[in-house]
Amino acid sequence: MIEVNIMRIASLSKSFAAVAMLTLIDNNDMGITLNSTIYDVIKDDDEILATFNAFTTLRDEIDKIRISDLLSMKSGLRHYEEAFEYYWHYSGNESNTILYEKLALFGDDPLFREIRSGYKYSSFGYGIIGVLIEVISGQTFYEYIEDVILDPMGLENIGDAESIDRSRYTKQNVMECATTDRGYKLLVDCDLNDTYSSEYYDQVVWYKNTAGGLIASTLDIAKYADNIVWNRAGVLSDEMHSEMFRGQTYVKTVTAGDDWYGFGWHMYGETDPNFIWHTGGAIGGVARLTITKDIELVVCAICDTQSGQSGITAIVETLEQYFRDNDGEPWTDTSCDTTNSTNGDMGNDAQGLYW
Repeated sequence: MIEVNIMRIASLSKSFAAVAMLTLIDNNDMGITLNSTIYDVIKDDDEILATFNAFTTLRDEIDKIRISDLLSMKSGLRHYEEAFEYYWHYSGNESNTILYEKLALFGDDPLFREIRSGYKYSSFGYGIIGVLIEVISGQTFYEYIEDVILDPMGLENIGDAESIDRSRYTKQNVMECATTDRGYKLLVDCDLNDTYSSEYYDQVVWYKNTAGGLIASTLDIAKYADNIVWNRAGVLSDEMHSEMFRGQTYVKTVTAGDDWYGFGWHMYGETDPNFIWHTGGAIGGVARLTITKDIELVVCAICDTQSGQSGITAIVETLEQYFRDNDGEPWTDTSCDTTNSTNGDMGNDAQGLYW
């Protein structure tokens, strides 16, 4: 796959949402801070406030859940639980807004755990971050990140379903194709340029933009990660950059060390982490992005696979080890064929690598 082909990057999108929110706090827009609540941001927008108040849990909790809670996965809001929540789309019922139907998926459900009591991964929480970004900035999420992230970093191959050339979509995430009972796309020939699938896809991605809907090339994601981890373009203040890459919420202890979640990133170690990463899972594809600071190595892979994170993790770890063993010499085999690996068939080849 050539580097300018594009695929949905799934939850790698979350770091873009976190950076966007932190730049708004840096700019002191509306006097918002990390400790501001959802209510603090939306209280003067009657329509949005009324939409949140239509749901019991959100009505009761929006004055308690802080921006920092949403960013660090300790808001207590749940994650997706049913297959349809991965590929929800707007019904078209004009009596409901898109925001209403998004919030209806979880807005009446009890909190998974008490606010700030511990880690609970939640794409719904990052969806709310998108609402807050648009209220504060007065722009759509994509318009805002284009101004403050993409243009300053010179990234031309990151966008949403409306901004990216549809002819460059890689075969992935097409909803009318046969699906398993878990809701994941079977590896069959589908075309994102089919009229129906294109319309459906736009609605899915609009719903997920801040949580998992951005589309990009692996090269631009790697450039973005290199830029933001070392803050090369100065997009964030030193204070906000430090907050982003500090362990905010303890996740679990694994072989590699203590896993923490900062703002939009996993990291091993609570302070000054050497290894920073995120994964993404979408209908019909997975993504993995890792940054190893001591050797200044960034690896990004996106695959149209059914084998889950184990397969793509094996690809990324192989590249990381190769780089360490060969003093940074270029990788010569980019076919990324994993059909003989212990992780099983990755599908039509891994769709995109950059390091």
